[in-house]
Amino acid sequence: MNITNIVAPMKTTSVVFLFTAISLGIKAQNIITFENNSPRCDDIIEKQQVSYVPSGDAGEGIVWDFSGVRVKNDLSNEFYCESDSTILFETTSNSINKYHVTNQELNLTGYETPYQSMIYNQPILQVAYPFSYGQVSVHDYSGVGKYCNTKGLQNTGNVRIEADATGIMYLSDSDTVNNVTRIHSIRSGAYGMCNIDDTTTLVRDNMKQEIEERYQWYALGYRYPVFETISISYYDNMELVSCKQTAYRYLPEMQRQLDDEDNERILQEENEKLNDNDNNDNDENIDILHYDVSVNGNTINLKYDLDKDANITILVCNYMGCTFKHMSFKATSGKGLETDIDCSGLSPDIYVLYINVNGKIYNEKINLKH
Repeated sequence: MNITNIVAPMKTTSVVFLFTAISLGIKAQNIITFENNSPRCDDIIEKQQVSYVPSGDAGEGIVWDFSGVRVKNDLSNEFYCESDSTILFETTSNSINKYHVTNQELNLTGYETPYQSMIYNQPILQVAYPFSYGQVSVHDYSGVGKYCNTKGLQNTGNVRIEADATGIMYLSDSDTVNNVTRIHSIRSGAYGMCNIDDTTTLVRDNMKQEIEERYQWYALGYRYPVFETISISYYDNMELVSCKQTAYRYLPEMQRQLDDEDNERILQEENEKLNDNDNNDNDENIDILHYDVSVNGNTINLKYDLDKDANITILVCNYMGCTFKHMSFKATSGKGLETDIDCSGLSPDIYVLYINVNGKIYNEKINLKH
């Protein structure tokens, strides 16, 4: 059994922590394409603003558990076209974003809020098509706009976009999505005030900076991201002023209501694959381990029955995702089997015991008191 040392947000009570998780053997990869993932006219996307969660590490075979997030607001994104079908407007409760869509790229060309507007003569790249794990794209951008219709604005910077992780995500108790690809974008830019009648002359004393870090999780069979986090840090002459963090959940059940033949076909094919795996008696879906865990001083005792021979991996992790104990072995089927995990040297605390049996994951919360 191959173990991938990764960090994945997992749920403990009502708080989302980072834990070291075990690769689940996810083999398919989601490639973000124009046909399956570009926004379309007349789509209405229901989304929920939720509590902010850490994004976790980059890599393959990541497990994200965002099922414990708290819902703050129910929102709606609506895409509609102007005269040109490649121009899209995205409306939310207090803003309008304008995009240019081609079969190569999705670009942000401008926006409007109650206080300011911006038109990018050099647009901000959102994603290039097709885009898959490991790809990186870096672009400059620049634009001019207005603030409260009394001041001119200039905005310049660059954006770096990378598909930096793949894996599986738990969105709610009923929604688990496989074949997820995460896009990580970092946008670093500067704002400057200028005369509203002369947007070419920048008053450098008024320069302000911002760094936006955005993560979007795309799942195979869904046109729009299923989860998104945004963290923006604001600076005034390079001094940190404030930081804003938000997160959104786009429930798959809502996306499945879209009229989207391409993604409906993909989901149907994926469901058929899952049914085939069930019919083939895949060990990953069968409980062949029946166990009981107890703690005796510095030792975790695992007593278990095993229905079939199996490869077993055991990890003991803390809430920061650090792995303190790692055991891998081939176990022969039988009853009354027993394994001890020596935890001497670990401080009294709450830990998580992970058990991987032929790809089937079990976990238990462990309280080491000594």
